[in-house]
Amino acid sequence: MKKPYRYQDAGWADVPLTLQKQAESSRETRRGSYIHGAVGTGKTHVAYAIAEHVEQDMKAPVMFWNTTELFAAMKNDFDKRRQYADYETTIDKLLSFTGLLFLDDIGAEKPSEWVAEQLYLLVNRRYERGYVTFFTSNLPISELSERLGDRTASRIAEMCDIYPLTGADRRIAAAKARK
Repeated sequence: MKKPYRYQDAGWADVPLTLQKQAESSRETRRGSYIHGAVGTGKTHVAYAIAEHVEQDMKAPVMFWNTTELFAAMKNDFDKRRQYADYETTIDKLLSFTGLLFLDDIGAEKPSEWVAEQLYLLVNRRYERGYVTFFTSNLPISELSERLGDRTASRIAEMCDIYPLTGADRRIAAAKARK
């Protein structure tokens, strides 16, 4: 996994100790994490640090998706599927992936019945098979339920430990410090 430019400095030391312990035991417990908090509290930064550690130090396969980008890719698959009968779509790849999946910014995507259905399909598959999934969101699980449906949120709550990240917006603080 190649980290994006903005997250190149994300390292294991940036991950709160409780999340470190949870990530280290995730393959045995088959539990992921639902990391939520206000904008700029470092959720994506922490998620990339965990993903890198899991992939490099624990030697586990990792896939990382921002959910808005995921749905854009899934929509682009429609045309390719029509052109190529044997084309493996993004959702096909995700549904068959057994490694640790990171879904970043769940709840930020534009809500629609199709989005809710696709997320339910993916979450339910991973829930039923005990595949470890990490989520980040600006929404507490109760608000995610309102946005994506009770079934999806309930499964996430059962398959994950829930971790709030608090604090000031790190991007705004960094911008002020540069002035």
